[in-house]
Amino acid sequence: MRRWLSQSGRNSMARQQLVCAYLQTKNRLCIQEPSLFTHLNVQNNINYGMTRAKCRNSVSKLPHTIELLQISHLLQRMPWQLSGGEQQRVAIARALAADPTMLLLDEPLAALGDEQKAAILPFLESVYKTLAIPVLYVSHSREEVACLADHLLLLDHGRLHAAGTVKDIFTDIDLPLAHQTGAE
Repeated sequence: MRRWLSQSGRNSMARQQLVCAYLQTKNRLCIQEPSLFTHLNVQNNINYGMTRAKCRNSVSKLPHTIELLQISHLLQRMPWQLSGGEQQRVAIARALAADPTMLLLDEPLAALGDEQKAAILPFLESVYKTLAIPVLYVSHSREEVACLADHLLLLDHGRLHAAGTVKDIFTDIDLPLAHQTGAE
């Protein structure tokens, strides 16, 4: 099951507490900035993720993950030689290399342009479908949520405002999402 989280307002204490609690588990996090190690090439950045794995299953899954994210041609490049979208795909591969039980993506596309976002969204969907890893996706983007989510938790200033299917939340006339352009 996928869980997607949309948040109104600025960063909140609740969000920070969620991230801190999350990092204490066998789950992995990808944030707005890819945070790749600038002194390591792509392959070594991904290999670093494997050092965080509790078991070595991730080694056998790594070629599939690299193929799935279409980054095999980037393995010898340095982070500064990558586009923003490529850096984000490498960061996701590094998180997946740790063989997580769940993946938290905290606005991974926020720093990208519309064209780069459109290029990465299919990769995010394929990660979920192919690897069967639950994903908690935090976003302010209605379009990203509509494209990726099956369930939505709507937060407003750190408080749960609504929960349900994307269609139910987007069309509930008592919620602000139903009044935005493109409500279905």
